[in-house]
Amino acid sequence: MRSRRSPYRCCAQYPKSSLGCFDRESFVRRLCVRLIEWPWFDRVVLVLILANSVVLALTDYSVVDAETGEPSDKSWRNAVVDKTELFFTLSFTVESALKIMSMGFFMVPGTYLRDGWNVLDFIVVVTGYAALALPSGSRCCWRLTVAFRAPGCSPTSLECPTFPPSAQCACCVRCAA
Repeated sequence: MRSRRSPYRCCAQYPKSSLGCFDRESFVRRLCVRLIEWPWFDRVVLVLILANSVVLALTDYSVVDAETGEPSDKSWRNAVVDKTELFFTLSFTVESALKIMSMGFFMVPGTYLRDGWNVLDFIVVVTGYAALALPSGSRCCWRLTVAFRAPGCSPTSLECPTFPPSAQCACCVRCAA
């Protein structure tokens, strides 16, 4: 005799409620849980992370806009970075939203912000939106912070503490100008 599986078994390892409105029986939550537990979900996210890293590495700091000091779109590499920035930010937002709807946000154990990797993902998404919201002249440092290339770089610093003075990052040189 076959045992009957509960249709809500997929949510059993997660808190009873997510965001105060999605319980275990919620169709939306069950769909989100199935998506984040699907083996290809993690693979797609990893491919997006690798692609984003490659695109960020394309930034050409030798071609800059004279007014803002930002990398100029006159370089095809910088144009690719600018055109894909919103796509990657939205992709990582969808990943975070699916996980938050599945796991809950932070109130009980086992929720989204109780996992260190998810905290890192959340910080990257929030700083991605901060970089999009800032005026174009001050976005350089946010991009570098999101990419974790120069963690000590800030728009107010005259030097970048990550690099020796002889090899300062282009971001700090431009921000100080």
